Amino acid sequence: MKRMGVTYLRILLTTRCNMSCRFCHREGVACDGVDIDESLLLTTVGKMYDLGFRKFKLMGGEPSLYPNLTTTLAKLRKRIGDSDLSMISNGTADAIQYEKFLAVGMDRLNISIHGWTSEFFSANTLCSIDMYDKIQRTVVSLSEKRLIGKLNYVVRKGVNEHDFLELLDFAGEKELLVDALNLLYPGGDEVIDEHRYSMQDIERIVRSKYAVRDAFEVQNQCSLPSRILKLANGASVNLKVSKLNREMVFHACSKCTAKQSCVEGIKAVRLTPTGIIQPCLIRTDNVLDLNHSHADIAAYLMSL
Repeated sequence: MKRMGVTYLRILLTTRCNMSCRFCHREGVACDGVDIDESLLLTTVGKMYDLGFRKFKLMGGEPSLYPNLTTTLAKLRKRIGDSDLSMISNGTADAIQYEKFLAVGMDRLNISIHGWTSEFFSANTLCSIDMYDKIQRTVVSLSEKRLIGKLNYVVRKGVNEHDFLELLDFAGEKELLVDALNLLYPGGDEVIDEHRYSMQDIERIVRSKYAVRDAFEVQNQCSLPSRILKLANGASVNLKVSKLNREMVFHACSKCTAKQSCVEGIKAVRLTPTGIIQPCLIRTDNVLDLNHSHADIAAYLMSL
C-alpha cells in the first residue's frame, strides 16, 4: 500500500439518479438504478480499512436515495472508527435527512450545485422549479447551521460563468467554500474540450469580480495540490492546480493509453454498486470484480 499511496475510497451507493445533468460522468458507471448490497459494502469497506484506507466518500447516483441510509451510515462508522466519512449529494433530500446522516456518524456533507439560478438549473438538469426551490431551501438551512463542508460547482466555458458568480455571491454571504471544478468527461470528447476551462482561467474569472484577500496552495494526501482563494466577500474558492495524468499516482499511469484524457483531481479508487473496484473513469480493463474474482484486494491495489 505504501508504494501506491492511495488510501481514499469513493463508494457509489447507488446508480439511481433524480436529475439529468448534462455534464455528469456518473463516476464511470451507468445510471441504471442499482443499489449496492449492504453486506458487500460493509465487508469491502472493512477490508480496505484494514489495509490502511482512512477516507471514505459516499456518492451515487444520488446517495441520499439509498434505502435505510441512516442505519447503514451508523454501521459504517462503527466499522471504520475515526476515519473520514463524507458524502457528495445534490441537495435534493430534506435538510432534516442530512442532519440525521451527520448525527449518526457522517463527518461532512458536500453539496454539488448544478445550477444556482433557476434559469440555468432548469436548462442544465431538466428538473422542475419545485426541485430547484427545494434545493435552495435545503442549502440555505444547512449553511445557516454550518453543516455544509463545501459546495461543488463545475465551471463550463461559455455556458455558466454568470451562474457561477451568482453562487459565489451566496457563498460570500454564508462564508462557504466553493470547489470550482473543471469539466470532466470520460474519453476527452472534443465538444467537451471546447467547454473546459483551465484552472488559471477560472481564477481569472473569480478575480475579475472579487477582491482576493489571500491565496495559498495546500497539499492533500487524498487529492491533488490545490490553490485556495480567500475572497473579500467572505467566500473561499478551491482550485486544483494539477491533474491525475501529471501526478502518475498509479504504477500503470505512465503506460496508460487514455492518460491524455485523464484530468481528475483526486487520488482514489471506486467501489461500484455492482461490486467492482475501479481506479479510473476512462478504463475498464484494470478493475477488480469482487463477485467473480478470488484475487486479494491488497494484491490488486498493489498491482495498479
